[in-house]
Amino acid sequence: MNNTRSAQFFMANLGSEVSRLLSALEKGDKTLAVNCQKRAQDIVTKLRGFPEMKAREKEISILEAVINNFFEKDKKFTIENQTLRDYLLPFATHAMK
Repeated sequence: MNNTRSAQFFMANLGSEVSRLLSALEKGDKTLAVNCQKRAQDIVTKLRGFPEMKAREKEISILEAVINNFFEKDKKFTIENQTLRDYLLPFATHAMK
């Protein structure tokens, strides 16, 4: 298992955090969901610090907006929870190799 604190590592962690966030929202646990959102935002901030992520800034910004969208009164995005999980899963799978 690769435990290096790389961009890949943080993308995998972001996937885990978003999965927890989605589960909390599905259960109606707003407090847990807000805490997950804060941790996800911290991870996004760390990802932006990696030089190799500069080329993916647009993708990171969209992902950040999708995560924050869950807490906005006027939703900008309609995305199924499973679709978001499916998007993030390959990062976790690759990080475990």
